[in-house]
Amino acid sequence: MSPTPTTQATEEEILLRVFQAATRTAQHVIVIAGAGLSAASDGGGLWRSLDATSLATPSASATNPSLVWQFYHYRRVKAFETRPNKAHNLLAKLSVPSFLKTVAPAAKTYHLITQNVDGLSTTALQMHGRIFNVKCTECDYCAKDLSNPLCPSLDVSNIGSYHDAGSKEVDIPES
Repeated sequence: MSPTPTTQATEEEILLRVFQAATRTAQHVIVIAGAGLSAASDGGGLWRSLDATSLATPSASATNPSLVWQFYHYRRVKAFETRPNKAHNLLAKLSVPSFLKTVAPAAKTYHLITQNVDGLSTTALQMHGRIFNVKCTECDYCAKDLSNPLCPSLDVSNIGSYHDAGSKEVDIPES
């Protein structure tokens, strides 16, 4: 009788076993999700011709409010187009205690922290805010607003291709 060949576990399989062992004994589960979580749901790139980090500032808003409003409106339009992917669904299920216990039997708490603003992780602490919240810069009033567009000046249906809105030279009227 010849010995049966042994197969070595791949690095991925070993990491999965380590992860499963850790979740079996974890009492407090914290998931920190980055932009990759929503990448599979994303309706497209966000303003590839402009630096998003330079637009998402109070000084950019003061310098070129029209461009900043267009930037955020474009992000809202893209967020409206997205749907939760399998990862969103799994993370949402983990917030249900009975499901969490199937993955992490010793878990007492579960928290999801995300940098995504798309609202697809509804139970998450969203580090960078929520794209559908509007806030007054004068009185700090803040509310969720799902209007699309927020105002007639942001209606992009007449622009045609809105793939890279940052390359469009469209001024929003101030009144």
